[in-house]
Amino acid sequence: ISNSPEFCELFVLRILSTCFFQLAPGASKDKMKELCDYIIRILDTYFPQYYKNRKARLTAPLDIPLVQKAAVKILILLVRTRAIYPVGRLMSRRQRRRG
Repeated sequence: ISNSPEFCELFVLRILSTCFFQLAPGASKDKMKELCDYIIRILDTYFPQYYKNRKARLTAPLDIPLVQKAAVKILILLVRTRAIYPVGRLMSRRQRRRG
């Protein structure tokens, strides 16, 4: 892997997709919303053209598992359409009422 802005961007997208799809499920709704806000803020601030990254395509000739490529692509679509919030709510655990 060579160092380039596209690879750096892809690396960040892979980390964010891992956080969203692997680590966050089961978190509280508040924490999930916080994660969604963070993902959007990072991408909009530091990688405003993230959705145009040629390395983030499913057909890109990279030595990355197809599942990770798909997770990145799905995250890109969720962020661009702002569907990340409802999907995040679905993935979060329900708040239990105490009393």
